[in-house]
Amino acid sequence: MENLLKKAKNNDWKAIQEIINKYMPLVLSESSKYDIPGYDFEDIVQHSILSIIKSIKLYKTGLNSFDSFVVTNIKSNNTKLLKSKMKHNREIQNLNNMEISEESYVFTIGDQAIAYNLVESLSNTRNTLKYF
Repeated sequence: MENLLKKAKNNDWKAIQEIINKYMPLVLSESSKYDIPGYDFEDIVQHSILSIIKSIKLYKTGLNSFDSFVVTNIKSNNTKLLKSKMKHNREIQNLNNMEISEESYVFTIGDQAIAYNLVESLSNTRNTLKYF
């Protein structure tokens, strides 16, 4: 797994895809647990996939178990998304008071494209399975 993570950290898209596929059952399971205003199932799946990509980028190889790191990040990011949407529905946020840390990860267009393509593929597969 460490070699695969090193490749993924160097933007090897096949390695990233392989890691995402490994955690896809968890992504689907976790995504089905949330009912977030303004988000459908596919949106939450995409958010979870982005959490995996973020975990790959932030993980320091050799320190801890990547499995526990990515599982914690997926659950935590989905919970944060839910809380932010609940808060947003109750009040309008003042963007001037938001603090952005240097450690915050900014998703690249490539990250978003990967997540979008995976969700689209998953959605097409799900639609195909409805007919059986």
